Amino acid sequence: RGEKDEAAAHFRTAIEEDDSLALAHHNLAGLLRAGGDLETSLRHYRRALELDPGNANTPKNMGFLLVQLKRNDEARGLFEKALELAPDDPDAHVGLGDVLVEQGMLEEAKSHYERALELAPNHGTGLRQYAFLLMRLGSADEAISRFEQAREQLSDDAGIYCGLADALNARGRTEEAEKNYVKALELYPEFGLAWNNYGDLLSRAGRSTEAIEAYSHAQTLRPDDPNILLNLGRLYAREK
Repeated sequence: RGEKDEAAAHFRTAIEEDDSLALAHHNLAGLLRAGGDLETSLRHYRRALELDPGNANTPKNMGFLLVQLKRNDEARGLFEKALELAPDDPDAHVGLGDVLVEQGMLEEAKSHYERALELAPNHGTGLRQYAFLLMRLGSADEAISRFEQAREQLSDDAGIYCGLADALNARGRTEEAEKNYVKALELYPEFGLAWNNYGDLLSRAGRSTEAIEAYSHAQTLRPDDPNILLNLGRLYAREK
């Protein structure tokens, strides 16, 4: 067995011996979450929170787990609890920002991302998420700056390269945008959204054959996305 399996086995044994060990529940929950057993992880986080309600890490990590489970209302309450206990935790501010974005509360999300970056200016995830929000708010130039900062911290994150490419493309900087789409796809060849957006760039540049290839990759990866089919249809119609 691997080291994580050994660690999990020890935490389980500790809990069997004494179910009141909050840290054992918390640590086991983290390992279970990493291994994909989300519901069992949630059960151990709940027990850890019950045993030690003053540990800010527990509601924070439980919040991230609930985001994975798409239970954003519950996640929001837990991030808020984490911030009551530890107001200067940048991770909790980013987590709450993410939930608020999903709930359509963009200005409130913006304030939490900004607070996270005040506390930790090189917070890669915070920079990335803030940049995506800025794009939604129509601030492409500022988004470019934040994506570039995020790229310095998370150089192998394909999403950052795709987001940066989108922002550069929005500002007419197509050569730079193309380089970033290509990099995103080198890092993650199965990135359907990046293939689609790269196809948009190629189509607008009149590079129809390449655009069709890009859209076809996107359609294979995202067969239920009607926008990709629309893009392909328009391109084929234009070619005729």
